[in-house]
Amino acid sequence: MSAKLAAQQTALLDLLHLNTIDLIASCADSMPANGHISLKNSASALRGLRAYRANAQELSVQALQASYPTLQQLLGEENFSHLAQDFWQAMPPVRGDLAQWGGELAAFLSQVPALQALLAEHAYLPDVARVEWALHQAATASDAVLDAESFQRLATQDPAQLRLQFSPGCALLRSAYPVVALVKLHDARASDLHGAAREQISNGEAQTALIWRRGFRPMLERTDAASAALIEATLDGHSLSQALDAAMAQAADFDFSAWLSISVQTGLLIGVR
Repeated sequence: MSAKLAAQQTALLDLLHLNTIDLIASCADSMPANGHISLKNSASALRGLRAYRANAQELSVQALQASYPTLQQLLGEENFSHLAQDFWQAMPPVRGDLAQWGGELAAFLSQVPALQALLAEHAYLPDVARVEWALHQAATASDAVLDAESFQRLATQDPAQLRLQFSPGCALLRSAYPVVALVKLHDARASDLHGAAREQISNGEAQTALIWRRGFRPMLERTDAASAALIEATLDGHSLSQALDAAMAQAADFDFSAWLSISVQTGLLIGVR
């Protein structure tokens, strides 16, 4: 994108969030110095910007619906629509690409007064939002291919000098709630997600969500404590040796060979650096 186009998009986004008085002033400021500024001109420009703003807000709802389908089902369409419009006003997009907007929605949930009673009853909603945003990021992550030859390093080099390489968009999210099950139930078109959550929460089920990209498809699975420790250590920049120590601290009998085989087959692990 050219610097000129980026500047034009930024200016337009700024205009869409001005109040009425500021919009009129902005319209006036945009007139030529030797031109005639009239209420008619300002009103016409203001109507255009209002129409553009209304359309942009509708697009914001659609953009968040695409990123947060499970959250929309849990909140209900009306609540979700109001949430999207409030979010647009509080944390507007700063890029022309709306697919890059929405990452702060999980944190924003706690700032919406109308949703506090719902959040008090269903405290897992922010974690569901975090998982869905991670899936969205995985879906739009850079492409990568399996480096099969790099796995030979596991047999010839010191693990302290190696680091595992995961699929683009790989993320690990720990939750006290059954977030993986909830998102998967949405995919299965379950009608009562809150009921399913209550049932699983009553069993004390916390879940760690593992997100990655397999080919062009974002993947979601729950993972055990040892695997989570290994993945988390790797994502934090630690060596294979340190990641293995973290895994074995969770489970002394952790089978790295079995984990390695499954991780390559599922596309989670794509190489060794």
